[in-house]
Amino acid sequence: MMTIALAGQTLLDIAIVTAGGIEALVDMAVVNGMAVTDDLRNGQKIVCTEVKKRNVVQLFNVSGQQPATAMTAEDEELLPGGIGYMAVGVDFVVS
Repeated sequence: MMTIALAGQTLLDIAIVTAGGIEALVDMAVVNGMAVTDDLRNGQKIVCTEVKKRNVVQLFNVSGQQPATAMTAEDEELLPGGIGYMAVGVDFVVS
């Protein structure tokens, strides 16, 4: 089975909707030749894996809801910042 990624969806979103849980995430990433954290394009075809929890899949089918939890540039602007959120050697440089 195949599905099409919608705007803002992650591979985790698709694993939950099509297989019923996070248990399918790694298998789905391997089958599609991608990392679990790769960004998806709107309209990208994703090969689905075995259904793990039928009741969850049925819930999404009946409700017609599709989660889309990817971070957008607007979301990232809302994240807190400043010296209290910096880490030495990561984004706080000591010279």
